[in-house]
Amino acid sequence: MYDWEHRLNHVASTGMARAIKMIKLALKEMPRLHTELLSRRHERHAPARKEARALFKKLDEEITKVRVASDLPSTEFFIALRNPAHYTPEEQDVLNSLPALLKLYGIDLFAPQSKPLKRNKHIRFKV
Repeated sequence: MYDWEHRLNHVASTGMARAIKMIKLALKEMPRLHTELLSRRHERHAPARKEARALFKKLDEEITKVRVASDLPSTEFFIALRNPAHYTPEEQDVLNSLPALLKLYGIDLFAPQSKPLKRNKHIRFKV
């Protein structure tokens, strides 16, 4: 279990406050994960990729639960969730950098891991 996972599991708030608190906790992990993802060393990069996937998955699941339980339409819910008044300037900077980070690592983070193709020594074509 990751440290952040324990903290996310113990958020006592409910509703929108819960989602915002969880986002704030996740934002604290982003600079560390970003640094690890920049690493060219597999022993640092691979675990960071796995952890980032787990973090985004957990956050998505929890926000979805809160959204479904709310009476707000989806669009209004996400507008309220993104309200800058909920976040410090530092948190807003991290939030604003997320789209670029996701674009940079999006395929790597969220694409299913493919297995190498097994190739036969002798390929025969049927005509």
